[in-house]
Amino acid sequence: MKKRHFIYIATVSILFFSCNKTQKREKSEMIDARSKIIEAKIINKKISENKNIAYQNATILGDISFIDTTNAIIETTESLRNYVESSIIFSNCTFKGKLIGRISNGKLIRLVTFDKNVTFINCTFQDEVNLNEVSFDGQVMFRDCQFDEKSTFAGAVFNNRHNYFTGSRFFKTISFASTRFIGDVGFMNTEFNKVIFQLAYFSETVQFGATKFTDYTDFGSCRFRGNTFFNYAFVVDNQLYINE
Repeated sequence: MKKRHFIYIATVSILFFSCNKTQKREKSEMIDARSKIIEAKIINKKISENKNIAYQNATILGDISFIDTTNAIIETTESLRNYVESSIIFSNCTFKGKLIGRISNGKLIRLVTFDKNVTFINCTFQDEVNLNEVSFDGQVMFRDCQFDEKSTFAGAVFNNRHNYFTGSRFFKTISFASTRFIGDVGFMNTEFNKVIFQLAYFSETVQFGATKFTDYTDFGSCRFRGNTFFNYAFVVDNQLYINE
């Protein structure tokens, strides 16, 4: 099995091609052109009350926390999991604060499971997105989004059949280390600066068509069980790692 896996990854990797390093895009410093100003505490209250969340053309001020729901259960002596029953939809929004899906106070780790769909379309995250070890049971969509700061989905589990990061841009380090994609996942036309997929598991089809990897790229010890596409993808500076 390992031999066949190695041949498969080697075959996929030849679809990459390199070019001279070009100037990286800088994150936008433009003043927000959004129509509404929303305090994050309003959204946090709705999440805690299991109300559906839907905002369009808004600037969100403050940190959004998914760990303050009332229906939390104890998983282990060291971890507590909160279940978010709200459907989450944001379109054309700017987030000035963080997205928080995991915290640790040294004694207790608080984690999150999203029961319903999580959708962000054409959104800008100007601060950290921390969805480390989150479980997504509904469809996940981060389409045409911009991540200005270091973010993480490390250890997250995507349980739905369809998941999308199509057309998004990550200006700082993004980690999908040890992430499990149980269904399909699309990264077509996505732009990565530094990205870590080490130990990630892809159960079904994964699409990296026309994706740009402009800096350090790590696919070390990944497992690909379905069709994998890198058509027209390229690495700018050759710092690509694909190994057993």
